[in-house]
Amino acid sequence: MYSFAASMNRCYITFFLVILTAVPGRAQVKDVNLDSETYFVSGERLEFSINYGWFKLGEAVALHGERQNFMNGLDHYSVDIKAKTVGFLSFIKNVEAHFLSFLQKDSFKPTYSEKQMLEGKDKWDQTNYFNYDSMTADVSVHTNKQRPYRHYIVDLNENTYDILGTYMYLRNVEWNDMDIGDSLMLSTQYEKRVYDFGIENGGFENIEWEGDEYQAYKLYVLFPISRTFPEEKAVIFWVIEKDGIRLPVLIEANMRFGRVTCKLEDYSVPKRSE
Repeated sequence: MYSFAASMNRCYITFFLVILTAVPGRAQVKDVNLDSETYFVSGERLEFSINYGWFKLGEAVALHGERQNFMNGLDHYSVDIKAKTVGFLSFIKNVEAHFLSFLQKDSFKPTYSEKQMLEGKDKWDQTNYFNYDSMTADVSVHTNKQRPYRHYIVDLNENTYDILGTYMYLRNVEWNDMDIGDSLMLSTQYEKRVYDFGIENGGFENIEWEGDEYQAYKLYVLFPISRTFPEEKAVIFWVIEKDGIRLPVLIEANMRFGRVTCKLEDYSVPKRSE
């Protein structure tokens, strides 16, 4: 029982990170409309559940700051996501994660980000400072097992974003301008490396959410087959548009031990200014 729960715990972490780490990268990056908050609004709150069949594995909350921040002479959005295990998994080995980023308003590129991860008794604290002039990120990591802070320099490319920069980017891509089967080649900075992924446009599919039926964008996350993800298109996003806001209402991952889903349970947004 313990080994099964521990394995699911690790897969929960992996699934949560996959949700976050599809970031625009080295080729075929689509332009997004950054002149206005077209598909999101400041102050929004999105609440998700992460489930294995009927079992609830975790919860996540995505927050978009109501106020803009001024850093390095540029306006920034603040975005953060918090996630944690719940139920029997939290008794076996509790996991809590917090990601915070300050993203340049004109590009969604990060200037500063941080990550805190608690996995049982293991702690991981990380800060990242991004410099797109030198194309490097200055990464500092502190754990309860290794002290003091360790410093790393991670090489970036022109279109490398961080985890939350991806989240905002993908909500603002004009998927209507892409043909079914077209894909974006992507990369993301996570911890001490840059990882490559892809996003494929799967067209539209009807999906029910909160008792109503919507025509949703269907998007496949592409990455190599592995022990965790046994097929190439193992992760699928369904994104709807409601009241001018794009919402990722369902994410499904076919993992080695079964199907895990992430469902948007609730969202709240302030009224748009006239």
